[in-house]
Amino acid sequence: MLAPGFTYTQPRFLRGDVDADGVRSITDAVVTLQFRFLGGASDCLSAADANHDGEVDVSDPIRLLFHLFLAGWPLPPPGPTPGTDPTPDGLPCSRVES
Repeated sequence: MLAPGFTYTQPRFLRGDVDADGVRSITDAVVTLQFRFLGGASDCLSAADANHDGEVDVSDPIRLLFHLFLAGWPLPPPGPTPGTDPTPDGLPCSRVES
């Protein structure tokens, strides 16, 4: 039962769009590396998990760069527009995009 006055939604995100600017770019790979190696912040680790293996590691920015610069390697859903994760993996995401 839902509490009155609250709407509960699943996080909506675009896989690979780590900085939540609406596009996948080299900046997203850099933000993932900052999170992983320099203690940077991320509001949606699911978006940073570009290969959708349930972890955020060095393979994710590499996967994103392959997608960006060697076209033909689509990223796992959600995409090409924001959506919910069809196979939740336990990575936190507090983002609610339209």
